Amino acid sequence: MSQDAKPPPYFDALFSRIVADETDDACVAFGRHVHWGYWDDPSLATGHAQDFADAANRLTDLVLDAAEVRDGYAVADVGCGFGGTIQAINQRHAGGCFCGINIDPRQVDRAARLSTPANGNIIRFIVGDASELPLPDASQDVVLAVECVFHFDRPRFFAECHRVLRPGGRLVLTDFTPAGWAKPLLSVLSWWHRHATTATFGHIDVSYTRRDYERLAAKTSLSVLLVRDLTRNTLPTYPFVRRVMRSWPERSQAADFDRATSVLEDGSRRGLLRYTLLAFQKAFQPSQGRTSGERGEA
Repeated sequence: MSQDAKPPPYFDALFSRIVADETDDACVAFGRHVHWGYWDDPSLATGHAQDFADAANRLTDLVLDAAEVRDGYAVADVGCGFGGTIQAINQRHAGGCFCGINIDPRQVDRAARLSTPANGNIIRFIVGDASELPLPDASQDVVLAVECVFHFDRPRFFAECHRVLRPGGRLVLTDFTPAGWAKPLLSVLSWWHRHATTATFGHIDVSYTRRDYERLAAKTSLSVLLVRDLTRNTLPTYPFVRRVMRSWPERSQAADFDRATSVLEDGSRRGLLRYTLLAFQKAFQPSQGRTSGERGEA
């Protein structure tokens, strides 16, 4: 079984809060997107749930801009959460086929209930493993992995992305990438806080540097298109997330959540970790590319 075969434990608590009260800050902030927020000016972050939800939408927009999604594209969102990214694509584009994939049936079910196809698009959500994508060869124009690749076996995931992408297709992801010099220190911190981290995020590997990604891309015949550091613009996420976590009813669980998140926050504020947007491209071969007007199949 691959490393990404189980959803992270924090989803259990998140589902409990969403089911109990959809006006709860946790639902307002994470009911659509379950990822960090982006602020053009971090000093203007208010700490309110709706402000965070707006910031999460802005991060999604950055990901889609990097992916250069167009009308008629086939797009797979791996680790799709509650389908917020798929919904954003559905609103922005027409005539496409969009597939959300997640290992957790609860997330897949909620994403399907929240998503209504528009603009002639086709949407589906399926339970699947990032290391064995349930998609045909050369079937996707774009593969997305927003804030989830640290749960995956990256070499297997990249190999699967290369398999399912069409020539010229893009893989776009966000990850916490360490500075090379910081890896030994991060290893010590991870060991010291391993119980809280495992109890909150499950298996998580934040040891992949920018250079590691460059080497992995080369091994899987993908070229690096974009590496963008978003750390400064995502820092307001931490005080908001930690405040929400501290209010969760199970006190020992709340303490683990707070401690695990503080490790990411300290690493990000001290320059050990960088919240990074990365884009890769499969080599384009004109004879194998899509013809003009050809509709994607998910």
